[in-house]
Amino acid sequence: ANPTALDELLSCSHGDLFARAVARFSTADPVFGVLLTALALAQGRGLPIVHGIWTAVAQALTDNLKVTDDHIDRLMARAAPYLILDVDNGETVYRLAHRTFVESLTGTPHDAERNIRITRALVDMTERCVSADEWLPYISHHLYNHAAAGGSRAWLEVDRLNPRQVALSALRHHFGQLRPEVAGIIGAQHLLLELPPDGRAGTRQLAMTRYGRVI
Repeated sequence: ANPTALDELLSCSHGDLFARAVARFSTADPVFGVLLTALALAQGRGLPIVHGIWTAVAQALTDNLKVTDDHIDRLMARAAPYLILDVDNGETVYRLAHRTFVESLTGTPHDAERNIRITRALVDMTERCVSADEWLPYISHHLYNHAAAGGSRAWLEVDRLNPRQVALSALRHHFGQLRPEVAGIIGAQHLLLELPPDGRAGTRQLAMTRYGRVI
């Protein structure tokens, strides 16, 4: 072994080592890097594979690559030391094994846009639900965190959802810790229901000022 290369390797931080691993995995298959970035952007304790959540979040981050469950299986075989199995809201989830791994893939100017894309993908999965009971656990608990990380454009995606379903889901899972935007949707749901999705933002924003500190 090259002593210089070994010394360099031993002097690397956790983040540096992970960055090298990501580069190596991405060379083997570019989708692997996208899947790891999805985990870095996950809310809560990680992303579930069930119901296609991890796949959908990763797919939202790329326009040119097709993400499949097979990619997840192959990544877990290669990157097991960098992943942790956990449980969140009764579901098995996966997350990156060290905080520095998360930090090496986030904290960039692209994070807001990435969260807008993730919010859009989760809303796409939820838009067809006929009741709040059909919302997937990850979406019920973490959609609004992604929207908050994405900013005002991400909340425009949330406006596409049925306001009554948003209200029921939020009161069920977020009561006592409602974001102002969600409180506005709950307070003005009767008005929002009468508006098309692309016409709800102004009413929601106005309702935020009235209900954001009340609900």
